[in-house]
Amino acid sequence: MRLKKSCRPPRLRAFLSARPESPRIAEVHYLLGRTVTLRARARGFPGVPALDRAWSHLTSARALKYDAGAAWTLQADIATLLREQGLAFDAVERWRELLRESNNPDYTLELARALASQALRQPEQASSCLDEATARVDEYLRAAPPDRRLQGFLARARIFWSLKRYEEM
Repeated sequence: MRLKKSCRPPRLRAFLSARPESPRIAEVHYLLGRTVTLRARARGFPGVPALDRAWSHLTSARALKYDAGAAWTLQADIATLLREQGLAFDAVERWRELLRESNNPDYTLELARALASQALRQPEQASSCLDEATARVDEYLRAAPPDRRLQGFLARARIFWSLKRYEEM
């Protein structure tokens, strides 16, 4: 997928600096965040600074009342990318922020998965991470409708399995 010339990041950044009061500024923030996120998925990890900038642009787009659902979806992609790259601490912080702002129950399970990843990478905090991950899954199970509870049970099993705590499953 190739962006139109008018939607390429250098032009979008120039637009941001030249027209900060434009009614299209929210869309420009969204497009900048979207561009980095989609490129990261297609071409590989661009680095934490690039993802931080994308996150900031998407947050700005939401604050300016641009399509919050689309921005949250891209921010969830960023948090997942961070977890996949082994940056569990950053992923946990991003999932916490998303959960705090959106109240999406699926993000509760993603936060639990990120906490499990953090427990694997920081053994000294494994117990507290696992406790919080378990609490998040329990929170999801209490709020989820019956047809969605299976996702919570599967997440709990994956968390315990990844930490080799088979007897607690």
